[in-house]
Amino acid sequence: MNLSSLSKALILIGAIGTLCFAFIAGDTDSVQWWKAGTLILLLLMAPFALFWLLGSKLVYNQVQRWILLISVAIYSLGSLALMYNALFVSMDAQAGLVMVVIPFYGSILIAITAISLLFTRNRQPG
Repeated sequence: MNLSSLSKALILIGAIGTLCFAFIAGDTDSVQWWKAGTLILLLLMAPFALFWLLGSKLVYNQVQRWILLISVAIYSLGSLALMYNALFVSMDAQAGLVMVVIPFYGSILIAITAISLLFTRNRQPG
């Protein structure tokens, strides 16, 4: 499996896991949850879509593939670990706020990744 495929697999694992945590944490039988939850779901999925676009539009060499893979692994696996910890390990009233905070941190990581990809655009490995 090459690095691009591995990055896309990690993006899909993170997105599917995030959706599962969101549906477990929310009251999916309520119409009110779907009205407010749709915006949160879009907010949660935006970083994964942006990582997917970065991988398909800004990655040209092996160094960039490694940068993207490391960033995707940090975001996908880190966000799943944070959600698991917030929703199952520490049963706190403010645990649901992790669903709002994680995309914010993801946007910072995406900006850092995009800048790194732009700086390594012409660099050849080796």
